[in-house]
Amino acid sequence: DSFYEYLLKMWIIQRDNNQLASAQMYRQMYLSSARTLVRHFIKRDGKGNAYIAEWDAQSLTFSTRMEHLTCFAPGMLALGYYHNVSSNATEMEEHLSAAKQLADTCLLMYTKFNIAPESVSFSANGMDIADGHNYQRPETAESLYLLW
Repeated sequence: DSFYEYLLKMWIIQRDNNQLASAQMYRQMYLSSARTLVRHFIKRDGKGNAYIAEWDAQSLTFSTRMEHLTCFAPGMLALGYYHNVSSNATEMEEHLSAAKQLADTCLLMYTKFNIAPESVSFSANGMDIADGHNYQRPETAESLYLLW
């Protein structure tokens, strides 16, 4: 699981317990990171598949690689939508749309390769295996469950 996912979950837990100051802090931290993810890190390959690009701090560029672990993000964005983490309806619809598009790509990792590789790379030709190992991670299943 991700630090970013826990920001959202801490807000959900604390807002219901009237711990408003810390709840708002978690909410703002989550929204800031989710906005950055949706606006800057989601890219598309040549076939239109949405993916979360990795940031290469040395070259200051985005890579075209996405790890299976990243498939937690569609569920996280959907959970934020379902709990109305933002009062901006347009923003929430953007987050839900991004969640659905990313979940499609995560599911494609299974349908294209029969079992999802640990990481994939993207190009004009679509998705290819970057690391063929499979550790039977639950992230895609969790995201699909939350979007169902």
